[in-house]
Amino acid sequence: SCFHRYLIVCRETAAACGLPWAEALSVLRIREYTGQVRRGYFVEGFSGAQFMRAEDYAGLIRELAEP
Repeated sequence: SCFHRYLIVCRETAAACGLPWAEALSVLRIREYTGQVRRGYFVEGFSGAQFMRAEDYAGLIRELAEP
């Protein structure tokens, strides 16, 4: 999965995984609604909404704050 490779899925990482963004976004919105992923703007330089798995959120936010 794209989450295993990049941890954050956004337009750029989805493209690198060969996923059409419109289709990925549709699935990610459902996964957000069901609590499986979190949406935000986590990494500067990535365009638009970014998603990460809910179970990765705390650790990845900590890592981004203190690289």
